[in-house]
Parts: sequence; structure tokens; C-alpha cells
Amino acid sequence: MRQFKHIVRVISSVLFEHITLFATIIASVYILTKSQIDVYDNNTLLLWIIGLLGLIATAIVSEKYFKLSKIAKGIEDLQSTVKNRGLSLDKLAFTRKEFEPLEMRLSQAKKITITGGSLYRLSDEYYAFFENKLKKGCQLEIVMVKPYSSAANFLCDNVVYETRDYKQYSFKISESLQRFLRLKQDYESRISIRLTENVPPFSLIVTDENSPNASIKVELYSYSVPTRERMQFEVTREDSKSFAFFIDQLITLRKASYEIDTSYSCISTLEAASTSK
Repeated sequence: MRQFKHIVRVISSVLFEHITLFATIIASVYILTKSQIDVYDNNTLLLWIIGLLGLIATAIVSEKYFKLSKIAKGIEDLQSTVKNRGLSLDKLAFTRKEFEPLEMRLSQAKKITITGGSLYRLSDEYYAFFENKLKKGCQLEIVMVKPYSSAANFLCDNVVYETRDYKQYSFKISESLQRFLRLKQDYESRISIRLTENVPPFSLIVTDENSPNASIKVELYSYSVPTRERMQFEVTREDSKSFAFFIDQLITLRKASYEIDTSYSCISTLEAASTSK
């Protein structure tokens, strides 16, 4: 009995939502059928047309009304669910020091893409880890800011906490780049290094980009905040809109960068920069 009542309610709801549409269809069929029997004069035909247009307009408006009502109810339900679960932004975003060690988070990855400014800490503290991953067949892609570029200077002015010296910051980028190039000498086919002169608004660590288990770790670049204090959060394919957004950002950054090989010399870059000054 309860199931029967549910079915009746569903059917009634559908009929109520689309009653004007059904009325429009019935009126159209009636007019077409009757026109086969009786010939309408111009006035009658005009009245029928005006009536049908009115029904069509009413059907469109009512359909939008019911759709908006459903969307509003869905938002209310979502807000209620989030509120009841006690979720807040503080439970979604963390500082770097609050996450588990990077080695654990990347232990199962078969492809790792890292984007950012200097990537100095990653290239230094995790050099052995990246080398071990490459030995095991993992693919590594690095997209970083070109040293002694306007983008590097911008990051030094607005993001970097430790220094305000352009040369010193670009020197750190060069040191980081040298480490990655050292890895490329031994594992050339497994590591790609790209440089960009664009200013990244955040750093990304993307694991297994094309797999169902892909994830994106986002680190926000904040004004004059120590690296360990920057806010981070993780996005997976379950967060479809956010995941698509950051993947699109990664693709855009790739297009705005160029790949280098082991012939790239950080030393010549340093000399050229000092000569130009």
C-alpha cells in the first residue's frame, strides 16, 4: 500500500509539473484534428494561434520555475548535510606541516607532475626520494619558473618569505634546476623538465594524471608566508569541477612553458644575467 501511494505521488508530481505542456500538446492535437473536419476562418485561426503561444509560454515559465525550485532545494539539502557533518574549510585545507610525509603520499604514484616557482625544498629534501622513484620506473615531470626572469622577480617580491634579493632567489632556482638536470642525466627518458616565464598562483603536485585514482595537491602561494605555513588541499576525480579546473590549469601552464634537456646550462644563465647588469 505504501509503495502504491509513493507511485501515485510520483505520477501526480510529474503531471502537476508538466500540466501546461500536456495542455499545449492536447490543444495542438485537437486543432490539427478539427482542421481536418472544419475549415477555420482567419479570426478563429488567429485566436487558436494566440492561445497556443500563451500555453507554450506558460509551459516554459513553469518548467523553469520547477527546475529552479529543485536546484534551490538541492542547495538547501547540501548546506544542511555539510552543516550536520560539521565540515568547514579548516577541515579541508591544511598547512604543509600538518600533512603526512610527502614520501607516503607519493609512494604509489607511477607518474608525478610538479609545478611551482623554485621547487627548492622539494629538489633538496626529496632528491633521494625522486631518484628512487625514477629507478623504479616512475615518470617525473617538472614545470618551474625560469631563473632571472620577470616571473622569478615577481615571486621574490610577492610570495617568497626568506629573501627580497632577486639574484639570491634566482640562484636558488638555478640550484634546484641543477638537481633536476642531474637526475635527467641518469634517467633522461623518465623525467621532463620545463621552464616557464609565467607567474604561477599556486604549486601543483599531480599524481597519475590520467588514471581513475588521480589526485592533485594544491599549495596556495600566499604573500610573505613561510613555505611550511602555506595552505594546501587535495583534489580527486570525485571533486569533478575542481579537478577539471586544476587539470586545465596544468595544461595551460604546460603550453606556456618549454622543455629543456641536459645541455641547458644554469651557469651560463647566471653569467648572462650578471653580464646584462
